[in-house]
Amino acid sequence: MLLPGMVLIFGQDIFAQHILLLEKENSSKRIRFRVGDDIAFRLYGERTVFRGKIEQLADQIMVVEGQAFELDSVSKVLNYKPFAATQMISKSAFLAIPPMLLFTVLHRGINTGEQPLVDENSLYVMGVFAGIGTVLFPFKSRKYRMHKNWNLRVLDVTPG
Repeated sequence: MLLPGMVLIFGQDIFAQHILLLEKENSSKRIRFRVGDDIAFRLYGERTVFRGKIEQLADQIMVVEGQAFELDSVSKVLNYKPFAATQMISKSAFLAIPPMLLFTVLHRGINTGEQPLVDENSLYVMGVFAGIGTVLFPFKSRKYRMHKNWNLRVLDVTPG
């Protein structure tokens, strides 16, 4: 008898479901974060990026890795989830081009003495790396700035 009474009194808190919603004004673009999801964000006036799992969501507060943060103090939400690997590959492809060029020039200039110092095959290889980096560049992570058409709020989607 005690258990059903407790469920009736505290049931709404037990079964409450909250979603952290990042939405763009005047658009249908939305990103949803639930309890247990990873999130990365920056606070106003700080350079530190806070990362971790969302442990709890309340009206204007989210708890990440044991620390409570007010939603109004968040300046940027960093979305690293979907394309972190492609961003790494894109940067690596661009960063590989200067060393390739340097080693090609040094090898052909010192060891072989051939002219021109950069041959046609080396240019093809560097062009492929530049192409890979360029194609994957649009898939980089996004930074969503608050109060520049983006808002962060908690939705209560408790059934019933």
